[in-house]
Amino acid sequence: MPTKYIKNKEYFIGEQCVFEIEAPNDGHIVVFHHDTNKKVKIIFPQKTYDNSFIAKEKKLEIHHTIQEPEGKHFFKAFWTSQQLIKPENIDFNNEDKITSIIEYLKSVLKLDAKECLELIFEFEVRRKR
Repeated sequence: MPTKYIKNKEYFIGEQCVFEIEAPNDGHIVVFHHDTNKKVKIIFPQKTYDNSFIAKEKKLEIHHTIQEPEGKHFFKAFWTSQQLIKPENIDFNNEDKITSIIEYLKSVLKLDAKECLELIFEFEVRRKR
């Protein structure tokens, strides 16, 4: 799977961050947050009515409030040509269900390079002194 790695700046707890994802072709986007304690949360889609579709060369803005813990964090965004996750089937209040989605996304790694792309945004989280 092709991977694009972007090292972002440092953010402070409580600060708003915004990053953009541009679709190489029509497809679907899923975004996860991975913190320094290896806790993973789904960032997009967040609601059962969110539409994960994004048109070719369109940009999706992801807004997120930075939270603890301090240390290295990642946003991992997956673009796929097929809709692999249907928000209406996700129980966003059940972390076990969300974790199983991550296992499912490992199947994305087997897709042809033209059918998927992984974007990794790395950043540091600090507490204001």
